[in-house]
Amino acid sequence: MAKRGNREGSIFKRSNGAWGAAIQVDGRRTYLYARTRKEVQEKLQALQRDIQAGIFPTGRAASQDAPKTVGDFLHYWLQQVAKPTVRPTTWEHYDLCVRRMLPSIGTVKLSALAPHDIRAMYARLQEQGQLASRTVRHCHAVLHNALREATMLHYLGHNPVDEVSPPRAPRHEMQTLTREQVQTLLSSSNGTRWQALWSLLVSTGLRLGEATALRWNDLDLRHGTVSMSNPRRGAAVVRCYCRPAWCRHFTGTRPWSCSNA
Repeated sequence: MAKRGNREGSIFKRSNGAWGAAIQVDGRRTYLYARTRKEVQEKLQALQRDIQAGIFPTGRAASQDAPKTVGDFLHYWLQQVAKPTVRPTTWEHYDLCVRRMLPSIGTVKLSALAPHDIRAMYARLQEQGQLASRTVRHCHAVLHNALREATMLHYLGHNPVDEVSPPRAPRHEMQTLTREQVQTLLSSSNGTRWQALWSLLVSTGLRLGEATALRWNDLDLRHGTVSMSNPRRGAAVVRCYCRPAWCRHFTGTRPWSCSNA
């Protein structure tokens, strides 16, 4: 049998039933371990990609100040990369996702993080953490963004999240009011400060947040239109046309919390 070349690596089964892999790079032998052959093969392939990218063992990933574990890097990313560049509410969302992921992958060596580790974490979050698929998808997006930074800093040769599909978010059929329910809603609010709001929502399909954020100069009662725009995002003005009966609800009153601007 021909001798394996430098950086080719080998996989073997250990006496305790686990699997291991060994690879030699420029005279330095490195060992990897996992429960199954597939898992250790993924780790070996990930390490070989890092070697091909030139970050092991002489690259930045081997430096003394480099984060050693996934948890170390995620803490660094939150404080040094994300916090100065995103809004506080966005950062709080990132921080929550990281705290949810740390029990599963926080102690894993950054250079050894493999797709199967990430898949196992998603399954654990859904089963033990009882998180919805949508929430796990948020964690997936945060981890992908963080490890993209790790590849840019040459801590990783590739982003292992690229090889993992997030759980599919189930589709729920939208529940809408029937014609009779709409009539009941409008009649029950007749004469109250909420009548114009409910009429606006059922006439235009606006979201509640969009309706309550309207200003008086967004309303054209003469032509029965409502204009919406979002200057921060550079969105175009969108106009909704309302029934004449809706406009009459505004006559002589300023209902709910429409801004005076």
